[in-house]
Amino acid sequence: TLLALRDEGTQMPANAIVLSPLADLTNSGESRIINKYRDPVLPARRLFELQTMYIGDASPLDRVLSPVFADFDGLPPILGQVGSTEILLDDSRRSAQRASDADVPFYLEVWRDMPHVFSFFSILPEARIAIGRMAEFIRNSELDPLPEEFGWSD
Repeated sequence: TLLALRDEGTQMPANAIVLSPLADLTNSGESRIINKYRDPVLPARRLFELQTMYIGDASPLDRVLSPVFADFDGLPPILGQVGSTEILLDDSRRSAQRASDADVPFYLEVWRDMPHVFSFFSILPEARIAIGRMAEFIRNSELDPLPEEFGWSD
């Protein structure tokens, strides 16, 4: 969405938040293999089904469909939250690298032992903390590193 807004010349938001983004439809990230049996929310087999429904006949290399292949120049600061057990972990890491290459602030938080989009599960104490961090980022467009007890910031 940010790439499309930028490309059409629409005013950008002050910042953006991505939660466990599916940013590589080529499935080339190592976390697809390493975390294949560790992510209880998004199993690898389900990911392929979702991708097929989403892209149809389009190329998975399309930079709008797979932002890990895009140029992030001109994008606003981004907060990315992802669990360490996710098959999509590398999508977040590679997106953060693309942002860094373009000098775009990307606050990547890798939450220890958390599943796909864990912040939706309000019963988890980590989810409440993650949501609080999102609110702080929305207000300030920057964020202190994630406390080590929850994971790490890249």
